[in-house]
Amino acid sequence: MARSSPTLEIDSGELGRKAAQLWLDLDPDLQPGTAILAPTHEMRAEINAAVRHGLEDEGMLHGPELEIERYVNLHLTRSQKGDITNYREGHGQNSPSPQRQAWPG
Repeated sequence: MARSSPTLEIDSGELGRKAAQLWLDLDPDLQPGTAILAPTHEMRAEINAAVRHGLEDEGMLHGPELEIERYVNLHLTRSQKGDITNYREGHGQNSPSPQRQAWPG
């Protein structure tokens, strides 16, 4: 008989926080090999912040914190790239998004 995995019903506003908490609740030996996938950049940022907060609470993050600017592809079509209304100050074809990093250790 096939083993079924549990199904969780979670309010969409809680998905990021719950995904982070499930990862933090894993055995520490399983965490490095377990990915958290997020459907949007916004949810990914929420998950990253929640995981960072949890790791800080556990005393797992050490050393200096780095802030790195990365660019997110806006996936504009050629036509959209030519339309000035699709641009915001500081945007090129990609949108900068600052990211914080600290390394466990």
